[in-house]
Amino acid sequence: MKKLLLTLCFTGAFGALLSAQTVTLSGTAATTPAAANATYTLNNSGSFQYTPIEVKDSGTDSYFTADAVFSATGQYQIYRNSGHWKIGRVICNGCSTPTTTIYYTLTNNSTKPPCTGTWTKLSGGTEALTLTGDCVTSGPSSVKATVVLPTALSLPQLTAADITAITSPQKGMLVYDLTNNCVKIYNGMDWKCLTDQ
Repeated sequence: MKKLLLTLCFTGAFGALLSAQTVTLSGTAATTPAAANATYTLNNSGSFQYTPIEVKDSGTDSYFTADAVFSATGQYQIYRNSGHWKIGRVICNGCSTPTTTIYYTLTNNSTKPPCTGTWTKLSGGTEALTLTGDCVTSGPSSVKATVVLPTALSLPQLTAADITAITSPQKGMLVYDLTNNCVKIYNGMDWKCLTDQ
């Protein structure tokens, strides 16, 4: 069955972020392999070389270092899983099962990784890490295009405050409200959770 991928781009508040974008990570501890401090490229292709260690949250972006999964160095990844941004590494150098390690986590519901924050080290303690480039300074202010697949629809994800701040919303607009955990529709006057309709 031929897979159909349709990307719907929003203008204004829903400006599409479709060009190749990068984030540069710095500040990881000396005990973390130095290669983690690197430039990561946005890639949501879902091929083996570009699949997050865990299933990433719908509507979020994932970032990868150079395609080195099959090398001894491995590939570093930044992605969000269950509301937690994670930094990890996957290695598959002539193996049948990849070796994976998660180094850092940070609870944040942004669709893109936070530029700054106190990350929890899986080895213990915390670390202040800095990302520059395609990251967000506060809250989920960056919005992806809506993607329609044969089996799923991924809506832009925003906080309730960001939703009410949308200028000139059009009747029938849909977004996912991260604050109230519901799909919201604009009825021409107010944003309402679909469960309230």
